[in-house]
Amino acid sequence: MSAIDLEPLDPKAYLRAAKAEHDLGKTDVAIDLCKRAAALEPNLPAIYANALVYADAPNAGDVKSDVVSWATKNLLRRDWPNDGVDHVKTAKESADRIAKKLIAGDRKADADTVMSTIAEEKNRDLTIELRWQGQADLDLAVAEPTGTDCTAIQKRTSGGGVLRSDILEQQDENRSEIYTAAAAFNGKYKVSVTSALGRAIGNKATLKVTKFAGTDKEEVEVFTVDLAKPTPVEITLDGGTRHELATVIPDDVTTARQISTHSGQIGAATGVTAGFGAADPATLNATNTPASAKNTAPLVSMESEKRLPGITTSLPGVRLVSRVKAGSDVAEYFAQPVFTGKAVDIPLPKVPLLPGAGD
Repeated sequence: MSAIDLEPLDPKAYLRAAKAEHDLGKTDVAIDLCKRAAALEPNLPAIYANALVYADAPNAGDVKSDVVSWATKNLLRRDWPNDGVDHVKTAKESADRIAKKLIAGDRKADADTVMSTIAEEKNRDLTIELRWQGQADLDLAVAEPTGTDCTAIQKRTSGGGVLRSDILEQQDENRSEIYTAAAAFNGKYKVSVTSALGRAIGNKATLKVTKFAGTDKEEVEVFTVDLAKPTPVEITLDGGTRHELATVIPDDVTTARQISTHSGQIGAATGVTAGFGAADPATLNATNTPASAKNTAPLVSMESEKRLPGITTSLPGVRLVSRVKAGSDVAEYFAQPVFTGKAVDIPLPKVPLLPGAGD
């Protein structure tokens, strides 16, 4: 508990405490600590993955279907970059195994509750899939309405987008990159395709755009991209469910936990770095130690962002961004408010003790 006492706002502290409680056989306490961590940082997959491990551990006692559904739903309803861990597959396997355990314990209704969560996996406001054939490497980039760019460099954005690119397991000639936004902002999305290496068959590619997948409003459009002179494709989304900026956790400091679902053992602690410059060592050097920045200037433009919550319904948040341009030893900082509706006046409180407060 001392970790939480020292760092009450650090989700890592709650995860460390959860593992300690689990090791002591206090599974319920461990799961509660995971929920506290999720309240601080909902976009950390290890929180939900660990909760599933605790719920499925031999010393867990009666499995609580609501806990399993909570963890499974949070893993499936969010999109994760291809960081070496397939969180969706892990969640499905855990949910299926726990459901079988519930059925064996004559708790079919609870098992049905757990399995029904998996059916929600395909619900997405916006999915953009780039497809091509041949030994070529194409890059997909999506400019979001909030001013953010989802690219191979910035695979997760505060606009809610996640890009799965350069997928190594694709060994055949059918290649793809996929942009998804489980909850997306309304507005115009500008989709660009560029050739990075080789030549696709026919020098063409296909963009498959799906809006509101898995719902009765599902809509699919297909666009052909001429790679000889690629023209950006504009997509307008109306009816998106995102109303606030998403939290962005840099991939390289979000270390997925290594989980053994049979033993319930948890590996190394997950890292979450707060503040500017968390995305890249070069950014850290350039912002914190300018004298040595020339030795570590990034080969590509690096960007790290945080968000401040909005104070009205029309202001979903403010993007705080630090950026180091390619080959540069200069860091840029800027703040960008994001609006989704008409500006409205905010009524100020009246304090009788202040002069003119009654006016």
